[in-house]
Amino acid sequence: MKNGYFVSELKRAFFSRNMLISQLLIFACIFIGSFEFLFHEYPGVNAIYLFMYSYSEGTSAILSLLFPVLVSLPFAASYVTDVRTGFIHYISYRMSRKKYLLIRLLVNGLASGYVMASSLLVSFVIFLLIKKFDVSVVDTLNITVLRRVYEHSPVLFVLIMILNSFVCGVVFSTLALGISTLIRNP
Repeated sequence: MKNGYFVSELKRAFFSRNMLISQLLIFACIFIGSFEFLFHEYPGVNAIYLFMYSYSEGTSAILSLLFPVLVSLPFAASYVTDVRTGFIHYISYRMSRKKYLLIRLLVNGLASGYVMASSLLVSFVIFLLIKKFDVSVVDTLNITVLRRVYEHSPVLFVLIMILNSFVCGVVFSTLALGISTLIRNP
């Protein structure tokens, strides 16, 4: 039952309307953040610059502000939904509460990390295509953390940033899941 339930919860999370809404909102935030440099040729603006500018560097990068809400949207309220519908009582006959909560945490973390990381990865690939795979080091970026990695391999730097976003998405969504168990709206 545990593996079947885990798979069904993954399907419930990944194919939900909230996942699609969250993904679309993340793409909209990335587009808004990169709009200024996306379709115009400016010297020194390559795929790495465009990614960093739309993600967190630019003045119109709203993704960093909305990040906690967008990663919590896909599945953080699932426990409250299970309690409201009475599904929690049914599942308690099938598995222990500890296994249920572990599956809930894993699925919530995977869904939230995936929605952020996949959106960032797809946007980076789009930026690579738009900027014709130009990934040279740009000195105008204000990168202090992992500066040596950035100078050695800008693509590796972006992949580390995407992995970091995955982990941050897991952390924020787990926090939201915990808070959703404490705050119950009638």
